[in-house]
Amino acid sequence: MTAIGAEAGFLALLDVDGLRRLNERYGLDAGDRLLDSIESSITGAVPDGVVHESLPGGRYLLRFERGTLDAVLDQVEGLRIAAIRSNVEIDGERLGRPLSAALIPLHRHESRSRAILRAEEALRRCKAMGGDRVVVADLQDPDAMGIDALQTATRAGELGYHVQPVFDLRTGDAVGVEALLRWQMPDGTQVRPGQFMHWLDRLPDDVTELFLDLAVEAAGPFVHASRPLHVAFNITASALERTESQAYAWLNVLLHDRLPPDRITLELLESAVLVESDVRIGQLDRLRALGTWVALDDFGTGLSNLDRILTFAPDLVKLDRAFLARGDRVTVRDAMLRAMVDLSRDAGFVLVAEGVEDAATRDRIAAMGVARGQGYFLGRPGPAAYWAGRLL
Repeated sequence: MTAIGAEAGFLALLDVDGLRRLNERYGLDAGDRLLDSIESSITGAVPDGVVHESLPGGRYLLRFERGTLDAVLDQVEGLRIAAIRSNVEIDGERLGRPLSAALIPLHRHESRSRAILRAEEALRRCKAMGGDRVVVADLQDPDAMGIDALQTATRAGELGYHVQPVFDLRTGDAVGVEALLRWQMPDGTQVRPGQFMHWLDRLPDDVTELFLDLAVEAAGPFVHASRPLHVAFNITASALERTESQAYAWLNVLLHDRLPPDRITLELLESAVLVESDVRIGQLDRLRALGTWVALDDFGTGLSNLDRILTFAPDLVKLDRAFLARGDRVTVRDAMLRAMVDLSRDAGFVLVAEGVEDAATRDRIAAMGVARGQGYFLGRPGPAAYWAGRLL
């Protein structure tokens, strides 16, 4: 993980307001020309020592490693004004756009991806206020209490893995399981993974080792069986940013020392695609060299798009259950599903349908060419020992 120190400065995320409307009215060429002009203005005005990066869609990321809040805020506002003054001439008309900006403090042990997610949240608030301004996020680490609670819960044995089987829809054979992290509090309350997954990569090494033990315990029966199955783990973008120079690179430890890497699939959550990272892609390449598979999770929702396939060249693509829904727009859904089947064949990845909840759905998507499926009809999540007894 790319650790960010306790006083590591600030991160600013700038976004061009109303770019889509400009493109719709004047054409994509006008938008591209304006973005080139804005990028030139920002690049020329960035203070020395500030790391800046252009992102897709008219966004700009800046990291300020030193300076007070007031000083950095003035610099961000200066860059925003410089960008606003950029314009291009289209059919005799000068065109420009305002910019919104979010400024967040960087916290100790926070990954790059998690920091960007916080900046995205602040930027959305800025847009909801009308944009064309700078919004400063809370100066206190909003995750600190949750991380402390997760540490305590892990040490108390409240977390563990269940697994859900994945089947070949053509043969009916089990081909793997997905390991699903569960947090059950003492009063029986279940904490949803989406509420705590982004904290995992901010835990101290001794707690991370406990997660490694849980992962190995869950995967062991399946990867070491006489007919071994693949075990899939969900990972955040932060996990891919760990490097050998960090004290504890849990992915490398897991796959080099504890489990056979050619029996492991890593399912990339959506946060893994916010920003392309050479470190992240390099890490995936090193894991693939060991035989590890890479999957894109929940494809077809939220941030998911075809760029993910181009960027990550996955071995598997897991289709969100929305592809299988009936009711309105069934014809469009089926057309999209057939297109994904064709793409999987041409691009060389395996298509996995999530949310298979009845025999009719299983038979329909199998006939369309979807290779694999998982869902309540095929098998509900349960303890690893239960499914090992059923599948092996």
